[in-house]
Amino acid sequence: MNVSGMNLNNPPVSPGISQAKVESSTKTQAEAGSELSQGAVTSQGDTRVSISKEGRDALSSDSGGKLHAQAQAQSAESSEKPKKKIDELIEAVKEKLEKLKEELKQLGNDKSEAGEKKRKALQSEISVLTAQLMDLTNQKMEQEKKEQAGAA
Repeated sequence: MNVSGMNLNNPPVSPGISQAKVESSTKTQAEAGSELSQGAVTSQGDTRVSISKEGRDALSSDSGGKLHAQAQAQSAESSEKPKKKIDELIEAVKEKLEKLKEELKQLGNDKSEAGEKKRKALQSEISVLTAQLMDLTNQKMEQEKKEQAGAA
């Protein structure tokens, strides 16, 4: 078994963790249950891993600090990502609206039946996109209110 940081041929994973003892034995579930409260980990097979108190303390302080920093960074990113997504969606809808309005202007002189159908289709699509734009704008305002309430 080669676990990074536990192999004696490799240097430890972090400065606080030097060695871990890996033992293999066969125990009953009752014996294994009592050892779990003491820090031993068991599985369905006969593998048992024990980590000393010093090792657990070093691992928790080393890994815990990194995990805490990662969680804070992810939290900050997640609050920025939805805002960016909404802004991107708003811009995409605005661009599409502009294109449709331009198409509608170009069809202004077409008095044929096909031109009339195309105008109606464009107008309904413009209406739908306008409603989407209003909804996205409302979502953005709600998000900004939440951010301001959270900052206060």
